[in-house]
Amino acid sequence: MLCEVRIAGPASNPTTTLFPAPGNKVWLVAAPLPGGNSYLAPDVRMTAAGCPSISTADSTTFAVHGYQSGRASGTYAGVGTSLVVAPTGPGGAFVAGEEVEVTLTSALGATQPIVARYRVAASGGSGVFAVVGYPDVGTSPRGIVAADLDGDNDLDLAVARLDGHDVKILRNGGPGSFSVVDSVAVGQRPIGIVAADLDGDGDIDLATANSAENTVTILLNNGSGTFTSAGSVATEQDPVWIAAADLDGDGDIDLATANSIANTVTILLNNGSGSFTSAGSVATGTRPQGIVAADLDGDGDMDLATASSASDSVPGMVTILRNNGSGSFTSAGSVATGNGAQAIVAADLDGDGDIDLATANSVASTVTILRNDGSGSFTATGSIALGGNAASLVAADLDGDGDLDLAVPLTYNHRVQIYRNDGAGTFASSSPAYLAANTYPSMIVAADLDRDGDIDVATSNGNSSTISVLRNQ
Repeated sequence: MLCEVRIAGPASNPTTTLFPAPGNKVWLVAAPLPGGNSYLAPDVRMTAAGCPSISTADSTTFAVHGYQSGRASGTYAGVGTSLVVAPTGPGGAFVAGEEVEVTLTSALGATQPIVARYRVAASGGSGVFAVVGYPDVGTSPRGIVAADLDGDNDLDLAVARLDGHDVKILRNGGPGSFSVVDSVAVGQRPIGIVAADLDGDGDIDLATANSAENTVTILLNNGSGTFTSAGSVATEQDPVWIAAADLDGDGDIDLATANSIANTVTILLNNGSGSFTSAGSVATGTRPQGIVAADLDGDGDMDLATASSASDSVPGMVTILRNNGSGSFTSAGSVATGNGAQAIVAADLDGDGDIDLATANSVASTVTILRNDGSGSFTATGSIALGGNAASLVAADLDGDGDLDLAVPLTYNHRVQIYRNDGAGTFASSSPAYLAANTYPSMIVAADLDRDGDIDVATSNGNSSTISVLRNQ
């Protein structure tokens, strides 16, 4: 029925056709674009349609991957028909606020793969936060991620330590109480860290960008939250941040690093078992500091964007790298930001169904909002004055109203600032304005740390030995 629904006239000459048969093609029934389809229910089962029928589908050909909960696995319903339904998320549901990436590979019968990202809806939350703890992780914590590392259906934390050359694993003791349970060695001076199912076994692995060693270290999860190094893969000089996405549409998660001294992004393609091969590098602006992956032009593959800061005295820039669908990238130009562009997020900030960008500008003490015209071209639509230096930011629905707000750690003010979205991409400082975050908060993550349906935040405090856990009230 999805292949062709006629409401008037014979099959050979219908006067009106809904869902016209597209030929040898598969597609996601819940398309990520246009607006209105941005949020998934936690217990959603993703659905793919095909004309003709989809003869085979499993977790490798119809991949559904939660970046905090893990890969969906189990029975795919409807195989052999025109409508195939994937399993629910791990444990029966995805996590509120997490991003879920779906790949329909060409093995399903399409001429090219489709990769799309969705965000799971949050329920409730006032957007007012209280500090619930300052777990000690040792000196110089930097990148921080939240994911269910031990498979018990709550979210743990992992923190890369710049001078410790390791990753600290913090187990969630519930609700949102964390303690260090392991330390895993990585390369020299790791800054960026990502969590994703890199080897396709259903649990969440880790990868770090090691700035002084020009490598990425892969840490594979044994299924219970302990990790073994699977070695390192080379990048170009000074990888400071890292992004994870299915860049080549084959159903596994690839990596990309922003290399600050080399002024490049290195593409690392996954062989499916967590082993990576460099597919080369592409030029960016000078001194790229942050990188994100998202479908910026709405064509069904994951593009990249970097935040760069040539020097403190000139405007920063965002460089757009468009994917050709197979994991090779071409620069689509750049757009200016405030001075000292250091971090970047990709999210639908104005609710129109395409992916916008925002940068934290450490020297200008601003956030620049870059609005997408729907084709992957961006225009700076204003800036938010922060009143302090920021090294990172995160977008999440912090007050439960369906739009994406911003949280920004102000490093030298020792605070986190919350900016509420009016739904159209205009942001205002929330009340109370500041949240205590201990000493020098640098990196931030947003996640449902106590599994109550709303989005909490945690920061790594770069000049102390702690992280801060802030619970949404």
